[in-house]
Amino acid sequence: MPSADAGDEPWCARVRDDTGQVLGAGVVLGGTHLLTCAHVVEGVDAVVVELPIAGVSVRARVAPGWTVPPQPDERGDVALLPLDRTVREAGGAVLRWIAPYRGRTVCAFGFPRGTEHGVWASARLAGAAGPGAEWVQLDALGDRRITAGFSGAAVFDDEHGDVLGIVVGRHTGESGLAWMIPVETIGRHLPGAKRWVESEPPVDASFTSGPADGGDRVDLNHWLAHKPGGSVLVLVGAEVDALRRAVVGSSRESHPGRPGAPPLDSIDLAVDATGRTAVEVATRVLGRTGAGVGDDPVRQVRLETPPMTLAVDGVDLAHDPERLLAGVLDPLAARGSRLILGFREPSGLATRTRGRQPGGTAARRAQHTADLRALAAAEADLLRLAREVGAPPGRLRAASLRPALSPGAQVDLDDCAADIARAHRAVRAERDRLDRERTAPHGPLDAPRPPGHRHPGTAPHRHEYAAPPEPHNGTQARDHGHAVGQGHQSKRVDPHGPLDGAHARDHGHAEGEGHRPDHRGHAGPRGPLGTAQPPDHRRAGWERPDPRRERADLRGLLDATRALVVDHGFAEDVGLDTRYREAAHHLAHSDLARSRVAVSAYRRAVREAIEGNR
Repeated sequence: MPSADAGDEPWCARVRDDTGQVLGAGVVLGGTHLLTCAHVVEGVDAVVVELPIAGVSVRARVAPGWTVPPQPDERGDVALLPLDRTVREAGGAVLRWIAPYRGRTVCAFGFPRGTEHGVWASARLAGAAGPGAEWVQLDALGDRRITAGFSGAAVFDDEHGDVLGIVVGRHTGESGLAWMIPVETIGRHLPGAKRWVESEPPVDASFTSGPADGGDRVDLNHWLAHKPGGSVLVLVGAEVDALRRAVVGSSRESHPGRPGAPPLDSIDLAVDATGRTAVEVATRVLGRTGAGVGDDPVRQVRLETPPMTLAVDGVDLAHDPERLLAGVLDPLAARGSRLILGFREPSGLATRTRGRQPGGTAARRAQHTADLRALAAAEADLLRLAREVGAPPGRLRAASLRPALSPGAQVDLDDCAADIARAHRAVRAERDRLDRERTAPHGPLDAPRPPGHRHPGTAPHRHEYAAPPEPHNGTQARDHGHAVGQGHQSKRVDPHGPLDGAHARDHGHAEGEGHRPDHRGHAGPRGPLGTAQPPDHRRAGWERPDPRRERADLRGLLDATRALVVDHGFAEDVGLDTRYREAAHHLAHSDLARSRVAVSAYRRAVREAIEGNR
């Protein structure tokens, strides 16, 4: 969870009335509109929109036709307010249609009573809930919970930061439950909000344009309610009409609640494969999960897709039906996805596909174990690349996921598959980031970057800073990444692993003699790879390091160290476990300075335990 000093979501808004009373929260879209809940602005004609992170405020008007008040059954409750002026400092939030599969972690930034600058809260998606299943349930993670003052706040994905919906309500008891209105439902109530959605709709147009009244011989509602992960249903000819009807009935963009329709979100993605290649279908699936598309989408979709319910029509009309089945659809079923496959004409391929049976629990465990081995190999490659570049890797998860698949372990295979897929996505994202650092065209890694420089192909930051982070004193300055050495000449991160070398190298620091502090009395500032920045970098417009990225790097160091604990047989060591929990707690709930100290203390304790056992 980002800390309250994250500062990279300038579009997070606090909403006040003209008397100064806080009404709730919201998200600024495109610098021109405020998206929030209708009950937040109920009874007022205008509000004051404050952006604490961007440091600006602006008025917004409640416009006719742009507000859907809560209905008697609590559906609706969304509002889009035009701002009195464009707020360029707010940047632009990205709305995204993403399958809200169980277990996805999200964050929200709200303004409970007594918190002038706002607080972060983390949650985990639990599935469709609320009136007519329009909402998605949020289960609290950690001590900070979604409370009063979060209504209308953006709910964004931990993995990539895109907005998945807005907070609509919370439980008044101690359960920590809350709910969000997802982007699909917002778009159905307020079509004008779709202009800020940067992903394809979850349903291809052919499903809504064809007949949806046939196929009565097929009861898809029963199949969707009872069939386990890995199940495959094949529909041929006129039976495909039942698929179209089910897709339309379960889509949040349609008008839910029609008699006989399946539950909302019971089908995560509906793709028309007619004329499409396996790569194109794989790319479509990856887009629905929110994953960035790499060089090999077919391989990527196998490893990075969590279990989902996928409807694919026109399988026999695909560019290469055999390759689509063998390269994309069969591997998805083997990893727990449920597939409804439509064939336009009877054929041998349809018959063979219909005759396939799901592999069962043992087969799924074997598949997940193989994927976990692939993850461990990918993380080992990532560590080698990180040492070559001289930067810490991101969070490593293979060691922590391994016990779930050990013989006799009781585990939800869908949750396990989702965790492994999420870890594969994280490794690929980190590898892409480190590859950009290694192949940067600006010159050697030690060369300072000019102000405002970005690597080609990388997206601009949502918000750039003219001011750097506040300097630290004493040991905190060393932990924050400052080097002490003659003429700002630094050493790279030690290439021999996360626990080798002196403590000063834990985060890529070097100490030496004869250092001349800058005019503030602190060691000279370091760049993201441990390279020296010019003393006047503040005046030259250097960008502030991303606190969320640094927090992710610390998590990576913590996980890598935890993996060493397990590998060296210290998994049951109470003292090390206590240190680990303290570090994990600070990463989730404390500022970066305390988090650095806690992670470093855990790493020192592990190093001492390993060296003492040799």
